[in-house]
Amino acid sequence: MAVVGSLLGCAAALVASRTVESLVFNESGRDPWIYGGASLVIVAVAAAAGVLPTLRANRISPLLALRAE
Repeated sequence: MAVVGSLLGCAAALVASRTVESLVFNESGRDPWIYGGASLVIVAVAAAAGVLPTLRANRISPLLALRAE
């Protein structure tokens, strides 16, 4: 989901880059390094946020989880 959201966000940012280019000084509104870096950070944070719950869920027996429901 984070990858899809990152791709959609990059597409929206490219569409809005004409407006942004007039606001930044000596920078392009379509710099691929910025889009790639921001996407990488978003995906890395989403992956890191999912690691702890995944590890915690792997410790529980499925039989005990079903009995608790």
